[in-house]
Amino acid sequence: MADNFLQTSFAFDLTPSEGAHLATAVAIIGLIDDADETTALTAWNEASDEFKALFPSPEDEPLSGLLDLFSDPDFPQFGATIEIGNTTDGKCRVHIYGDQFDPDATASLLAAIVSTSFPIICTWAATCSKLRLEEFTGGGFRLDRTGLHSISARHLDDNTRLERRHVRRRKKTKMNPNSGPAKTPSANFAKREPLQPPNAPNSNPRSNL
Repeated sequence: MADNFLQTSFAFDLTPSEGAHLATAVAIIGLIDDADETTALTAWNEASDEFKALFPSPEDEPLSGLLDLFSDPDFPQFGATIEIGNTTDGKCRVHIYGDQFDPDATASLLAAIVSTSFPIICTWAATCSKLRLEEFTGGGFRLDRTGLHSISARHLDDNTRLERRHVRRRKKTKMNPNSGPAKTPSANFAKREPLQPPNAPNSNPRSNL
């Protein structure tokens, strides 16, 4: 038996209003997950119109806008802890971490709430307690002013996503036999006199004087 994990830990700053909307959404979704729909509906009705506009829903199903964040509305869970700190210097620090992380639901939640605090970058890793093939991957998403962008390590199998890298190779030079005469020794090298046998008479007449 093996255990699978989808782990993440990332942090970012929000404006006070964005942080408040995130806290409200997390609280209501937590009530829905606890099957406390009555309290969840009360929290929704007490929320500001600005918040409700972020998750548009029909009047007969007011919580459906929040539930649309999840691939399975019967299990509205982010698989991670969302810690929202106190506002300091006009910023609200958010830390998201967990080992059963749902990146799609979390990315959709942030995309609905964040309007100015860009960019937000998240990376995650899918691991297994046993070293099995096809059980290890990873990915991430980036939320910026242009929208939500995601990437997965499994995209490495998609050749259309990979840009070809051009490597500049050094050209080999070939010797041309007809390029000219062979190089002669430099004139700076003096021509050496041939060595004389040990018993040979000295050819220098001054040495006999």
